[in-house]
Amino acid sequence: MEIIVLLVIAGCVYWLYKNRAPANRNDWVRKFSVYYATNALCLHGSSSGDVPEQLVGLMEPRIAGGVQQSFIASLGNYLQAECGRNLQPSDYPKAVADIRKLLSANIQWANSHAALGPFIRAMHKEEAGTDITEAELAAHRNEIIRQVKTDEQAAAMMMGQILRFNMEAMFKEMFGVRYYDYLQAKYPKVEPSSPKAAAQA
Repeated sequence: MEIIVLLVIAGCVYWLYKNRAPANRNDWVRKFSVYYATNALCLHGSSSGDVPEQLVGLMEPRIAGGVQQSFIASLGNYLQAECGRNLQPSDYPKAVADIRKLLSANIQWANSHAALGPFIRAMHKEEAGTDITEAELAAHRNEIIRQVKTDEQAAAMMMGQILRFNMEAMFKEMFGVRYYDYLQAKYPKVEPSSPKAAAQA
């Protein structure tokens, strides 16, 4: 009787493992999307509001050869370093589909007025070391809205800054460290803000 019970338990454990395994195999997909987007945005720099071409190109119906090659190379390097395996044919379409979803949702959010509040709060906290008051928040928010309504360049720059801010926050949540700390640990002899370091990632 005890043997039968043990066999039943073992069968249940195997069934649970078998049915959760496919989901676990794809855990890398969203993490890579966040990794790739953050790397591109930080490499591009914050002086321009333009979204990097390597991200814009991924949103096109037909991805250009250069953009595709860069994406595949980074994907292969990531899977080798983080997952300990080589790139497989089925990885590319999964990765492209996911990063398109990620970018679409985050660009839409970065273009909304609702994104301004969290961004202003975080920037004020970082610069001043204190929480911003509601009155100051409203004043800054209204001023930014006024500027982006009349200045396309200012609107693009603000969208780019918010997008980068959101992706860096998502990166820290997923990887447990800030992007530049991750990069510094990966390439300790290279300055984390340098294009060389980000390009190798």
